[in-house]
Amino acid sequence: MKSGYSETAIYRDAFWQGTCDDGCQKLADLLGWGDELRELVKREWARIDAQPAGIDTAKLKATSKDDSSESTAAKM
Repeated sequence: MKSGYSETAIYRDAFWQGTCDDGCQKLADLLGWGDELRELVKREWARIDAQPAGIDTAKLKATSKDDSSESTAAKM
């Protein structure tokens, strides 16, 4: 059975050799969003670090989703 894989068929694929965080930061830098992403990451790590030990991470994730949807809606 032929897999359909060939170098010409995947000309739009890309490979980043590094961490996801570093790749996202590099992409944000190239798009001119680097400072905004660094500030967002800094703010969110501070918020996470401020939480008491043993916090329910499901609540934290739900809060993050609510916050991000509000900011996305506000930008539209």
